[in-house]
Amino acid sequence: MVAAYRAEREPEKAKEVKKGFFSLVIILLLLTLSTWGLALNTKWRQALYSSFKKASPPIEIKEEVYQPPKELTITYFDVGQGLAHLIQIPSGKVIMYDAGEGPVPDYKYTRYYNAGEKAILPVLEGEHIKKIDVIVASHPHSDHLGGLIPILSSNKFEVGEVLDPGMVLSTPTYNALLELIEKKGIAYHIVRDGDILDWGPDVFVQVLSPPKGQLWEQANENSITIKLVYGQTSFLFTGDIEKSAISYLINEYGPRIKADVVQVPHHGSNTSNDWGFIRLVGASHAVTSGTGGEPFGHPTPKTVKRWEEIGAQVHHTHESGNITIISDGKNIRVRTMR
Repeated sequence: MVAAYRAEREPEKAKEVKKGFFSLVIILLLLTLSTWGLALNTKWRQALYSSFKKASPPIEIKEEVYQPPKELTITYFDVGQGLAHLIQIPSGKVIMYDAGEGPVPDYKYTRYYNAGEKAILPVLEGEHIKKIDVIVASHPHSDHLGGLIPILSSNKFEVGEVLDPGMVLSTPTYNALLELIEKKGIAYHIVRDGDILDWGPDVFVQVLSPPKGQLWEQANENSITIKLVYGQTSFLFTGDIEKSAISYLINEYGPRIKADVVQVPHHGSNTSNDWGFIRLVGASHAVTSGTGGEPFGHPTPKTVKRWEEIGAQVHHTHESGNITIISDGKNIRVRTMR
């Protein structure tokens, strides 16, 4: 019986052995194909990646280029007790009229300093400005010229020329500015009443003061005063002119000093904003650059009231931050930071 059972089981056992052998062969074959496929895939990826590397063009980093605005754009910077303007002409020229206080003020009472680095450089860099065609140094006081020191020292800008009233005042800031101008080989010109400035074909720019010949004794009085005309709109830049220069402008030019926008003289002090001057200018927009408090209380309430009484909208940098005035040649728009 046992022999019979064995005889019956032999064919089944033989089938199981055959089945197991074939299974082993299939597994080995699959392993071989898998390994070969992996190797082939790796070679294919390497070949593809190599081809991709060869075909990929190098990445170019494009340098941002300054794009002049389509309209006349003037920025009146908030520099505390100081003065700084950026004038952008549609035809391409860039002008700085003063630049606020410097890193080391000439006068101990000031609390506002380093305007060039803190307030102006970020705007110039944000606009991708690489060349300042003209710098107007209105007069040799550090709250107007000090900010030019870090700008000229940064080596980020090409400067075409510096305009100066020609009044020598031996202060650390003014001396440092003259040294930088000489060191960098920047063109330096003294301008006076009657000079016409070439700021592009789309604007007319004339110096109104100081007069040719002898200067006044006080530095403020000798501030370069400029009238800029763009289309049917006009702008007056006055620096820190006081009574003598004010009288000169009234007597020499009369109603020709009329302007749509005026930089209020001497930060809005009483001594620089008498009724005769204000009525002749007749501005619809008057911009003050002071603190509203210490150390001088500029602009004074009396000055602000006078400009308002002739119908001017008075804008204060100490309240609004940077003030940008834009002209299309006919209409004027005002944009403030705050």
